[in-house]
Amino acid sequence: MIRAVLVLLALALTGCTTRGVSYDKEVDDLGAHIVSDLKALPTVSEAAYRYDHGVDLGQHLRVRDMLRQASTIPANIQQAIDLAAKEFWLSPAAVGHLTVAVYSSADPPAGDDDSANKDRAIGFDNIEDSAAFDRPEMERKYGPRPTRR
Repeated sequence: MIRAVLVLLALALTGCTTRGVSYDKEVDDLGAHIVSDLKALPTVSEAAYRYDHGVDLGQHLRVRDMLRQASTIPANIQQAIDLAAKEFWLSPAAVGHLTVAVYSSADPPAGDDDSANKDRAIGFDNIEDSAAFDRPEMERKYGPRPTRR
């Protein structure tokens, strides 16, 4: 029994240092790049990202952007989501999960938790690079994902 616990502990500690759960500058840079491109859109008044990583999270980018009040039409909401999704998908960064939340500057989110602000979001997408989830649709839209580094 003790041996099994030690083996599990060793595996858990080893997992903390393997690619996919530790900090990855390439993923962080991707978040900054997506935000920079969103801010360049004339419809976007503000954009930010949060990069989460760890044993329980893997690599996860959360992108949030706010559209100018006069720009909150469906086409602009979709444009912001599609821009983030395409850059995520075509990046070779080792990140498998992207969440995009779009808000209106007239009703901005309260705090950092987008799940607590779902009622304020005017657009939302949760993309997971998995054959069982979003990979087939993303490949149809943007082609195969580059080989991850």
